[in-house]
Amino acid sequence: MSRNPPQSSKPLVHPLYNVTYTIHRLSPLYKFPPRSDFKSHARSLQQILRGDVLRGVRIALDNEDEALGRAGRLKTVTWEVLPSWQTSSEDDEEEAAEEEAGSGVKIEMQYEKTTYTSLLLSSPLGATGLEDGDQEFTELPLLLTRLPKSLRDTLLSYLSTRFDILPLPLALPSSLLQRSMEYYFSHTYSPPKDAQISFATPTTTLKTIAVTIPRDDIAKFCARGKQLPGGGFYAALKHYLRGTMALDAEYLTIAKVACGGFVLGGGAGGKVKIFPPRDVEEHEAVRNLIQELVKAADA
Repeated sequence: MSRNPPQSSKPLVHPLYNVTYTIHRLSPLYKFPPRSDFKSHARSLQQILRGDVLRGVRIALDNEDEALGRAGRLKTVTWEVLPSWQTSSEDDEEEAAEEEAGSGVKIEMQYEKTTYTSLLLSSPLGATGLEDGDQEFTELPLLLTRLPKSLRDTLLSYLSTRFDILPLPLALPSSLLQRSMEYYFSHTYSPPKDAQISFATPTTTLKTIAVTIPRDDIAKFCARGKQLPGGGFYAALKHYLRGTMALDAEYLTIAKVACGGFVLGGGAGGKVKIFPPRDVEEHEAVRNLIQELVKAADA
């Protein structure tokens, strides 16, 4: 009597979630392939990573990266269309079409002991055009990488030489961190975690100031902020810091924000970690965050 193997009840997590990514901006990619040609590019990148050839010249990767040294042998490289992140209204025809079209490209490098992931993202509000092999330029302005330095340098070099792009680290301004945090708190009624905001100061003696707002107090800050000029959570936070710590946040730069939905690091080398949305409101906050990052990359 045959018996079916037990099926895992654990749902698959979208690769966008639960990973700390480094953020780069990409100029439009010239003659980017349709998904039917992804396998050939995966093979080419795999050959380079294995130290085979680069335009006919044999090369070898610098294996200085300690993390890469522990990863073991490279098994495979894959390129595939990145599915749109899940929503709570999967029956909607427009979102079903968006799911089919995808939201970007996932490049995965699988080693014996670990897997490294990179995501090329389009705007949540626009089509990627990945099915159109005749278009000259493809807009995938946001690159998220979880890679050791040597792998990241190799991937950026590959994208630059094959698709004539200029990849640059994406500096996230303080205003983007503030807007993203404000939008998240306005779209969730019970944040699952405390809010943590780190400010960079202009002094050398005290480089950062970290402020934690308990999750149970976040709604109170939002309500209080509606009564203040500017409105919202951040207006209440500035008022609180001025009144209790004699600290004027107007002269400080937000360096990092962490809330129940995401962790976002500003400065010259931006980083982001997004947590799976719990409901449709948090999904909208994630969509807004990606859109803000795409706008910054496309500016």
